[in-house]
Amino acid sequence: MAHAIIFVDRAPRTRELDLTSLHYTHFAGAAKVASELRKDGKDVLIVPNCMNLSFVGVQRIIENNRQDLLWVGLSTTLMGMRVTEQDREDYYNIWSKSSDAIIDIDFLVKKVDDALTTDVLLWNAKALGRISHLLSSKYAVPFVIGGAYVTSIDTTGPLVHPNMHVVQNYAESYTKELTQALSADPKQDVPYLVNNGVYDNTEFKDSQIYWNDTDLIEPDDWLPIEVARGCAFNCAYCNYPRRGEFDSYRHAESMREELIRNYEKYGVTKYMLVDDLYNDSKEKIRYLYDNVWSRLPFKPEWTSFMRLDMFWADPESAEIVKASGARYGGFGIETLHDQAGKKIGKGLGKKRIIETLTMLKQVWGNEVLVGANMISGLPFEPIESIYESIDWTMTTDLIHGATWQHLSMISPDIKISSGMLQPEPKNRIDSDFDKFGVKWLDRKNWINSVGVTNTMAIEAVHRYRPNNPWAGRFNQYLYADIRSVGITHEQIVNVRTGGITEEIMAESMQLTKHRINQRLNKLLKITDKQPVL
Repeated sequence: MAHAIIFVDRAPRTRELDLTSLHYTHFAGAAKVASELRKDGKDVLIVPNCMNLSFVGVQRIIENNRQDLLWVGLSTTLMGMRVTEQDREDYYNIWSKSSDAIIDIDFLVKKVDDALTTDVLLWNAKALGRISHLLSSKYAVPFVIGGAYVTSIDTTGPLVHPNMHVVQNYAESYTKELTQALSADPKQDVPYLVNNGVYDNTEFKDSQIYWNDTDLIEPDDWLPIEVARGCAFNCAYCNYPRRGEFDSYRHAESMREELIRNYEKYGVTKYMLVDDLYNDSKEKIRYLYDNVWSRLPFKPEWTSFMRLDMFWADPESAEIVKASGARYGGFGIETLHDQAGKKIGKGLGKKRIIETLTMLKQVWGNEVLVGANMISGLPFEPIESIYESIDWTMTTDLIHGATWQHLSMISPDIKISSGMLQPEPKNRIDSDFDKFGVKWLDRKNWINSVGVTNTMAIEAVHRYRPNNPWAGRFNQYLYADIRSVGITHEQIVNVRTGGITEEIMAESMQLTKHRINQRLNKLLKITDKQPVL
């Protein structure tokens, strides 16, 4: 039985050396929505790895849980995948025609030209329309689509089905109200588009994620736990709508209760912190250590985003973070170029970056891994500096690995967008291209003030990855993924600079595929009457 079903997935990344970076994780967004409903006595089934299901598989999940069903949802936030339109069409053909409930999507995960493709929602308008029609004609329930990639859905095309309903921003309170309304009147008219800024759960500091047996939690899983909402900083390239927000983190009692419940019920001790910046204040990391991490009946392990300049300003906090259970920190270093860093809001500078990383190496050793997130093509940075930074990330022992991406978060200059929908500025660069020395050549191509184009920035990223293809994919999420299927911290530590080896990834992906298929097979058997075996 399910009052709501939520499909969710995290897209695999491009293929390197015939290996597929599948993901085996649980998802905070869908789980928070489900938790709010479960507190009200509603049954919610979360279906992860849904891109590995065919339309037949989707139908079986829905049919098996049709009793009391009020709505079906799709969380798109992590489902964006960089594929060609032909690959997307090939996927749809397999998805729509396969008689097997579970399909193999390895053919999608291959090298593609970053300059020719963008991240798109793999369930295209035809797939979404087909699910919408099924839900409307057979079950008379709405299809509610939320998450970051709702903006990639062509809402004006002929394939948009009237039973598709789009919701933007946080959805806990919105889906709670929707469920209550549909419980009272299943024929309730649901608007097509809801921009639910007013539905943000302002009580999240005391809210928790409640897992149940249908979530198939195992002791080795790395679960998400929400720690904070918003980022205290406002980096020039950042499109995150909640930047510049500070001191918005969970109450200790609520967080500790959630952690202990998961330990006692499932044996879970490992977590991915849902926190845009764990160490954004001295008070926060001390408060969480004193009142949460140090007061648990087990030794926690966790990964999170962190900020380097906060450790430079407060070196003592490095010891506290280590004692709290950190195992991997993802640092948005972005650049070693002093002027570029200062302009975008990362003003630590190369000298102090190296000094702070050296301090972290001395304090953390190999107990807490450091990952550097880097961006090529930032304003005012010449190509020679980018190459120097790439060489540094491939050779230094101060970081365990790095991810490189080109500057892709900016939107075309409104002055060259004549005749098209005018883009809203998404970040500080978008708001003042002249100030940041960015000039648009056409709707896809830009050049910075020192002659670096977006094509050169993309080529620089490719220069990094051939040294160790998996280094460009290794971050705190992949760390948690491969730990959850049996790879140990020691296996990951004992590799050369670059963060991960082909052998470890091959073993990890084989284990991941097995666990995904195992989990989906169990979910396909969950019905109104049949328990999970």
